[in-house]
Amino acid sequence: MPPSPEVREAPHLLLTGLASLILTAIVALVGFFVVAESTRSRAAVRTPAPGPLTVADVFASSPYAMELSHRDADCASAVTGELSTVLRDNACSQVVRAALESPHGDYRVTAGVFTLADAAGARDTADRVQILVEHGRGGFGQLLGPPGQASWQPRGQYLLYCVISRPDGGVVPDGDPDAGRITSELLTSLLGSA
Repeated sequence: MPPSPEVREAPHLLLTGLASLILTAIVALVGFFVVAESTRSRAAVRTPAPGPLTVADVFASSPYAMELSHRDADCASAVTGELSTVLRDNACSQVVRAALESPHGDYRVTAGVFTLADAAGARDTADRVQILVEHGRGGFGQLLGPPGQASWQPRGQYLLYCVISRPDGGVVPDGDPDAGRITSELLTSLLGSA
């Protein structure tokens, strides 16, 4: 006995319903991605670019006594050697820095923030500084005191740095706990919150 027409149509109806369900899910998923991309694009357009930093933005919460500060649109004014070219290549728009007296040990410190065009530029600058400093082809200038031990790190579109020197012009020894603490406080806490 042949199957009834209802039995023969059941698989066809099941497959048609399943195809409709899959098609509806695809349309909903595409719609979701279109709306999500549109929302993300509008948010990106509305987000204002950060304005220029001020000395107060960078050093307001500092426990270090500030002796001198400097803010300049000419980033080359704060560096030596080939580092000025690296900053120009990465569209550095300003530097904010200060000469500080450390509450830890008898050290002079120059610390500051360079504003680069974007995070990729800040990372590229940080990587290139390493090579320049190691080969004596460029570095960060001190506001007061003799040349010293430099440390730096990128944070978003910024390059944070500090240079620590001894007033007698002697070399800051590797592993010096006071110099390590100063570097950590400045690069991780103080400048990192700017």
